[in-house]
Amino acid sequence: MHAPKIPDKLPQNRRPVNEVLKEVQTKNSEILFLPLSQLDYIPPIVPSFAPHLRVLDLRNNNFRLFPEEILSLTNLVELDLRDNPLLNLPNELGQLSQLQRFRFPMLYIRRLPISMRLMKELFELRMTYLYSNNCEFPPVKIMKQGARVIVDYLEFYYQRNEKQKAEKTKNGVVQTEIDDGGSLYFWGSGLYNRLPEATPIRLDLINELKGSVIHQIAVGSNHTAMLTDEGVVYTVGFNTYGQLGIGNLFDKMIPNKVVDLNKIRVVQVVAGNTHTAVLTDVGDVLVWGMLGDR
Repeated sequence: MHAPKIPDKLPQNRRPVNEVLKEVQTKNSEILFLPLSQLDYIPPIVPSFAPHLRVLDLRNNNFRLFPEEILSLTNLVELDLRDNPLLNLPNELGQLSQLQRFRFPMLYIRRLPISMRLMKELFELRMTYLYSNNCEFPPVKIMKQGARVIVDYLEFYYQRNEKQKAEKTKNGVVQTEIDDGGSLYFWGSGLYNRLPEATPIRLDLINELKGSVIHQIAVGSNHTAMLTDEGVVYTVGFNTYGQLGIGNLFDKMIPNKVVDLNKIRVVQVVAGNTHTAVLTDVGDVLVWGMLGDR
């Protein structure tokens, strides 16, 4: 049974913390909303809510360390810690074994605790500010089949000639889902055709991608690039600046192969605001679109 979902939109009128806590205590409420409360600690009364509390929203506060008091709330099914300067996730996080939705920032966190494997009910893992160069990120190994991973800001790094190069991909929301057969789905808002559909679509059912195994997906502001296990690049979405690399400036609703790379094997792809870049197997970096964005 799923708990009521935390709304994405933050409340406009924030209620005093003590007033909210008193109401939860009096009514044995399952939900505790404390966003935008300037908290850097868990109020002492909160652990006493453990028997009935199922949803805890602590967005936009000042938590630097994961509040250990949360670990006593073993009936939680939803926990939101986004927009906190969080430095760690405790090794004991797996104690929250009933957790179904977990949202948190990855800006300073380098790895996910192995104990998260104990979260057998987890079906949504949402992260903000994920940096692929300095963190270990094995969501597929941690989460059950049918679960989804959402990343609100993703930055890729690659190494060339012993100098660190970086490309950023800011992507409102990227959602991926793995089904029982290992197939990959993705979807988005549909704005500028950034993703092909606003509802989930299986990549291997798109004619242009049949028989291909997607190795990597990079999402820019308004376009998406996909790399297959054979080193072939496909792009889809907004194309005003030629960021799709398909020889014209027409937007595309379905993935198109970047044919100019036919004789080149690509090992990594990144997508910026209005450009796309790839790293080849011989160490060359190729870029197209409008440069000068980040």
